[in-house]
Amino acid sequence: MPISTTAYDHEFGVGTPLDVMDWFTPLTPKFDPEKAAKSRAAGHQVWWYICCGPHAPQANMFIECPAIEGRVLMGAETARQRPDGFLYYQITIWNSKRCITSGPFTDWDPRSWTRYHGDGSWTCVGPDGTPLPTVRLENFRDGLEDFAYALELERKLKARTGGSRSCATATGGSQLVATADAQERVPPDDAWVRKAKELLAVPGDVMQSMTQFTGDPAAVLRWRDAMADLIEEAR
Repeated sequence: MPISTTAYDHEFGVGTPLDVMDWFTPLTPKFDPEKAAKSRAAGHQVWWYICCGPHAPQANMFIECPAIEGRVLMGAETARQRPDGFLYYQITIWNSKRCITSGPFTDWDPRSWTRYHGDGSWTCVGPDGTPLPTVRLENFRDGLEDFAYALELERKLKARTGGSRSCATATGGSQLVATADAQERVPPDDAWVRKAKELLAVPGDVMQSMTQFTGDPAAVLRWRDAMADLIEEAR
């Protein structure tokens, strides 16, 4: 059974006493693709997580955060940075004394853990204790679907080039590097391959960095639609 830690070992077990751990899970601002690659080479996994931190300009899922932040985190940022997994500690901290039975206005108390609004609480409680999803939870789901599109497009790209591999750049982005055999099989002017690589690196109008990303849902949808178009063309 793998042993995971959120301990502040930002070398992720490489040359540190915590190399006895299997999985490392830093907060998103501390995730480093190059260090993660070294840790993976040593046999570890490197995940990431959010909780009562980080705060703006990093993405999080407090009620005060624009709802799109959860989608960008799970979609574009995950597609570029490529953590091995995502950790969240709780989605049902319910401090209200009464269930939600009507709406749209309610007396639901949004305070969850200490002074935070929505931290550890991505659902509310409905009749008979039934969890009710929040818009934040729906954006989390949509971000996972965006990432699924990226993984499917990457799979199509590998099939087309004969075996590419994904890797992280020094700036934290990602690129796809073809093997020598693949480079011989794919013409250098293959427009589909070039476009696929651009989309998998995540366009700048969607995300520049972990602190600079779009607040416009239309930009995210353009990226997703473009990936969908290439996936369809690949068939």
